[in-house]
Amino acid sequence: MSRLTVLITAAGSTTAISVMKALRAQSEFEVRIVGTDLGNKYETAGSLFTDEFCQVPASESAEFVQSLLHICDQYDVKAIFPIVDSEIERMTASRDLFAEHGVTIFAPAHSVVVTCNDKLAAHEMFVAANIPTPRSWSAETIADQDPTYPLIIKPATGVSSRGLHVAEDHGELVSALRKTARPIIQELAPGIEYTIDVILDNNSQVISIVPRERIETKAGICTKGRTVQDSQLVEFARNVITEVGLTGPSNIQVIRSGNDIKLIEINPRFAATMTLSLAAGVNGPLLLLKSLLGMPIAESECVAEPDVFVARYWEEAIYRQQSSLSKA
Repeated sequence: MSRLTVLITAAGSTTAISVMKALRAQSEFEVRIVGTDLGNKYETAGSLFTDEFCQVPASESAEFVQSLLHICDQYDVKAIFPIVDSEIERMTASRDLFAEHGVTIFAPAHSVVVTCNDKLAAHEMFVAANIPTPRSWSAETIADQDPTYPLIIKPATGVSSRGLHVAEDHGELVSALRKTARPIIQELAPGIEYTIDVILDNNSQVISIVPRERIETKAGICTKGRTVQDSQLVEFARNVITEVGLTGPSNIQVIRSGNDIKLIEINPRFAATMTLSLAAGVNGPLLLLKSLLGMPIAESECVAEPDVFVARYWEEAIYRQQSSLSKA
């Protein structure tokens, strides 16, 4: 059985653990997982799923890229699954440097990542591409508008639901704007929210598209959901992929009311709840590795079973330092 070493960043995050679980769930070839995180091994839940763990500086640090390159050389890493938005920006900006070390980064082009990570810039891109999207404004442009309430106010470069406010009237809007640096203001579009997991090879060829209904969310993370079989959502995602130029893994957030679908945002990485796609038969991380290695991919590996439900719960990772054991 062949062996491949991959690196997964932000090992303490829910998303990283989901990717690790997906790689551990397959048996087509041996995968050695190197995990990295800001915290040490005993403070990082995902280190439980790694073969090797390395503490790294923050993505804002000048040493971040060189630290990762050193780890890649040390463990003969061939591919990286970056997880956190700021890390993805730094790493894709140095994609050629990683390639010189024989490392593939599973993420879209740097320019696409930067635009998608900035919700104001992303909104402008959606409008220019004629992709339906909720009406949105900056703090400057909202002043000349007469919007319909309620409105959603959130940081343009925020993650999950951090810093999100809902304004029911002008007074609440003014209050929310005072609390939010560089906000984006959006109309609260009615409908059902969906996450669409998309997997593409490095030539932008679609490998898999899996729509999932977000039944319940907490802090921006789906805690209850189900896979759906919906050709309209799939075709909408295909159009977004073409217009934006996605590669690698991404999750597309949309809201649907009847036949009306609007694009909310694109996250150029795996979704935290991609384990639902895994349970429904689509192992995204495995598909990307098989594509990288030139291995055949069966159609059955790319199509998710519909009406598979997930309800998430907390689970603890328990560690004991060796020094503590020796004193017991």
